[in-house]
Amino acid sequence: MNCPEEPCSDGGSPSPSPGQAFRRLNGRLNKWRREPVPFALPPPPRAGTRARASAAPCGVCYTALARSLLVACVRCVAQLYLAGGILLTYLLSTRHPGVVWSWIFFTGLFAATEATARVEYVYPKLFRHMATSILMALSLVLSSSLFLGVLTPEPYWSPRTWIPVSGMILGNSVTACALAAAKVTDALATERQTLELRLVRGANWKEALRSVLRTTLSTSLTPIINALSVTGIVHIPGMMTGQLLSGQSPFTAAAYQVLIFFLIAASTTTTVQVVSQLAVRTLVDQKQHRLQLDDLRARPREEQPPCRGLRKVMREMLRGVSAKPAQVRAMRPVKILDDHDDHGDSEGSTETKTGGEALVKQLQVTLDGHVSPLTLHRGDRVALLGPSGIGKSRMLRRIAGLEPGGVEVEDAVEWRRQVSLVPQGQANLEGTPRDFLKEVLSYGSQSLTRDEEPEKLLEELAREWDVDPSLLSQPWNTLSGGQAQRISLAIAVCLKPEVLLLDESTSALDEATTLKVEKSLRARGTPILMVSHSSSQVDRFCNRRIQLAWND
Repeated sequence: MNCPEEPCSDGGSPSPSPGQAFRRLNGRLNKWRREPVPFALPPPPRAGTRARASAAPCGVCYTALARSLLVACVRCVAQLYLAGGILLTYLLSTRHPGVVWSWIFFTGLFAATEATARVEYVYPKLFRHMATSILMALSLVLSSSLFLGVLTPEPYWSPRTWIPVSGMILGNSVTACALAAAKVTDALATERQTLELRLVRGANWKEALRSVLRTTLSTSLTPIINALSVTGIVHIPGMMTGQLLSGQSPFTAAAYQVLIFFLIAASTTTTVQVVSQLAVRTLVDQKQHRLQLDDLRARPREEQPPCRGLRKVMREMLRGVSAKPAQVRAMRPVKILDDHDDHGDSEGSTETKTGGEALVKQLQVTLDGHVSPLTLHRGDRVALLGPSGIGKSRMLRRIAGLEPGGVEVEDAVEWRRQVSLVPQGQANLEGTPRDFLKEVLSYGSQSLTRDEEPEKLLEELAREWDVDPSLLSQPWNTLSGGQAQRISLAIAVCLKPEVLLLDESTSALDEATTLKVEKSLRARGTPILMVSHSSSQVDRFCNRRIQLAWND
């Protein structure tokens, strides 16, 4: 048998080293995984074979998932044999603690890389957060088990103890970390409208994201909870099985397995909590209590990173490059033309013919570099006009503090309680309108006493606007567009804000119902800044107009 380091006896080229062979095999597998599969489409089905034809595409389509599974199996076999036959032989016999800790650190980075590749929505610091959470949890668990005497290896850095234990912990941390990051980023990307509806109803960022974090923890910890629940009866873990096969006592094997499971559970829980908090605090502005998702984007399928070298992993960790920055679309400059109001009030005045004090005075609204002061009095009903795409809805969002460039106040939550936005479209809310109102009333900013019960006022508005009060106890997804729009507006009104910001809030209603809604809003006297594409509604309902125009 020829030595791998010696030339072949027949004068051929020297055999590749095990490391070179592994890199070559891994490169071929990754290249093969990215290439398309040349499947041939079947001939058109004959008459009477519709049932079989409907199932045919399942066998001839591009099976990317099956290919990934096959590549993972081949990599698993290669990595186990190479790691077990070469790397572990050296690592388990080393006498240098630095080698042991360096190996554990490298495997933690590799685990973070694989976890990052399983997340659909990414942002630039995602890999750094993954690596931080996994390595922090692993360090805490290993150091605690050493100092508390749970594990007492001799010497304290014994590779035969720490390398297998850290490998089992990291294997479970990868799954939990990927699930947690995927759940948080997916919720922020796909449920933005629902989260922002909670924010504009007076929730702080913790209250708005409470259900997201609860679902994230539940989803991420379900695998380890299930494993703990069925171990010993339904499932015998690999470590315990190996000890039993080697002749160990079942009680000794069970004691070791319980210890390992507790370490895994502690590490998994810590990893999930850390990565969830890091992701949320990056994608949420805690000071202004709003989402900041400009850098959050969906990763293309072809961008799933393959196995990377240590140099590239270290460079990615130091730079935090896991996603390209979001591209900002250039906007045409906008100018704000205030057509003045119908009251004839002078500049600097605090009262108008409609009476009342100035509730929002000299509000600085910024739109594409143009700053315009805005003053609202009680009874004002201001129409925000302009061509489609000019930024009317964006102006309302900036006034509500959902986007930077508009209102920057010390207490954003209290501001949104007083200045309430009714956004365009219907959020995908769970439960019923009554459930949502109860949730809103549980927010800290909405805990003030009122002279009227919000539930009773909601029913009164529903009757005035031709909505059967029994619909308030029906799920949101069973309501029509017009019913959901009226109820959503009624919830905002019954919270008694100082100013209402309406973005096409009657677009799904017929004219008769729209007139009833306008009558109720006019009678309450709450200042309104609204966006509407109905010229007739603007003419009969609004007493002031603000025109936006392109500054070409």
